[in-house]
Amino acid sequence: LPIGAFVFGVPFGFIAMAVQALIYAVIGLAIAGMSNVKLTYGELVRLAVVAMTPGMIIEPLVKIAFTGLFLPVGFLLTIGYFIFAIIANKSANTPAAMTPTV
Repeated sequence: LPIGAFVFGVPFGFIAMAVQALIYAVIGLAIAGMSNVKLTYGELVRLAVVAMTPGMIIEPLVKIAFTGLFLPVGFLLTIGYFIFAIIANKSANTPAAMTPTV
């Protein structure tokens, strides 16, 4: 049973995370549009994958510590980090941020 769970769990888990990253990227298109940030869908997918990483690490620890409680810590952390990453790219695209300071 453990080997079968691993054989089926890893590929399906990878597919689930990939689909989740694609959905976050669509949400990111809306956020970037409202924030006047010029990011492509591919760039938003990459940002989404990076933003998902801390949530994937912290969420199991929260589930172990608070057994029986539903806390969307991973989702909230991912969305917060993702919005921060999009807005950080806004300042990098402005002309004032691209001019070197002496």
